[in-house]
Amino acid sequence: VSDPSYKPLTMAEAFYLGTRGGAACIGRDDLGAFRVGNTFDAILVDCNDPVKLFAMPGDTFERRFERFFFNGDDRHIRQLYVNGKLVCSK
Repeated sequence: VSDPSYKPLTMAEAFYLGTRGGAACIGRDDLGAFRVGNTFDAILVDCNDPVKLFAMPGDTFERRFERFFFNGDDRHIRQLYVNGKLVCSK
């Protein structure tokens, strides 16, 4: 049963929890942010994907990012980096 007073997370809140917030929960300041000295784990996303998930005229970067965040999958990922090294490219 859900509580009607609860509000859904915004995209920014969900992204924070999956990056900096998650790192803070486990006491790891070296994770979840792009800065010198941190490990580099990232994906390269193709915003011109074949299913047109992101290609809406007049959209902002934030709107395209939000679409990927909530609806994207492996078809949209072109490269995967772990600890600064390219481990997968398609």
